[in-house]
Amino acid sequence: MLYQDILQALNRARVSYLVAGGFAVVLRGSDRTTHDLDIMVRMDERNLVRLVRVLGALGFRPKVPVRIEDFVEAKNRERWQREKGMLVFGLTSERDPRITVDVMLDTPFDFEHAHRRREVVRTHEFCVPLVGIADLIRMKREAGREQDVYDIGFLESLLKLNRRRKKKK
Repeated sequence: MLYQDILQALNRARVSYLVAGGFAVVLRGSDRTTHDLDIMVRMDERNLVRLVRVLGALGFRPKVPVRIEDFVEAKNRERWQREKGMLVFGLTSERDPRITVDVMLDTPFDFEHAHRRREVVRTHEFCVPLVGIADLIRMKREAGREQDVYDIGFLESLLKLNRRRKKKK
């Protein structure tokens, strides 16, 4: 299984999601590597049921000892954040444990606003919705890891390039 299989399955099931994290940086052309797929999802029950069905059917299981279906319940997500300090719901592929998906338990900003500001890239004959560059920079600043500093520099250079292109038009 490849990450493109996951993204295509999410699209087919009409899951409302945005790719974030390192994967969103890579899909914008960075030469960095990443080993997980970070996604933000619309947190309504219907969307979460679709997400859980897709990932479960693809053979993903939670890294923690809970059922994948437990993610749908807001009270569970809130408890995991409060009691365990969890930021993401980590899932690992039964078929290939190197493939992981991290679903954000809470979005750092309003999903609907972020969804309107998203960027869509076309790859492997399908479209991938990405967190917008400005939102991604904000997320990376808040995370503050060493890799994030590199990513922020890359993303800021893309913003400058995009602004120059718009001025020329």
